[in-house]
Amino acid sequence: MVIGIGGLSTSGKSRLAERIQEYYSEKNVIILCQDNFVFPKSLLPKINDHIDWEHPLSFDFNKLHQKIIAESSLADILIVEGILAFYDQQINLLFDKKILLEIPKKEFIARKTVDTRWGKEPLWYIEHIWNSYKKCGRIPYGWSDTYYISGAKDIDLARLIHYLES
Repeated sequence: MVIGIGGLSTSGKSRLAERIQEYYSEKNVIILCQDNFVFPKSLLPKINDHIDWEHPLSFDFNKLHQKIIAESSLADILIVEGILAFYDQQINLLFDKKILLEIPKKEFIARKTVDTRWGKEPLWYIEHIWNSYKKCGRIPYGWSDTYYISGAKDIDLARLIHYLES
């Protein structure tokens, strides 16, 4: 099974992938993080002299596509997570299940202003992340076989597992 997990930065994608991996501890579960498929910094687009990590041109979707194909033959469950996990149509065709984590803008800004994993981001860039995600990262409600989760609430793992196994 190949699972795609998409959602805004700080919505809980990585933690959800880990929880699924923990639940299926008896199986070979591999997690691919889209952040590991970013082009070298010298090739990344910029906005206001700031690297635009959230732009589709920042990610090597071809390399990610190849990695998904290679790893899916080795794993019982392969999880692909990232802010633009559903951007590339070739990759979307590889997903058996799709999960979208969403958080309200106010929650995103509150989380992102204290998230210093890559350094403190200016408020204008945090707003840019929100807008980029709305433009390129979201999928429409009702997209086939997609499980929508609020990243602002506790996740009902039993319901999620039921979705994955259905």
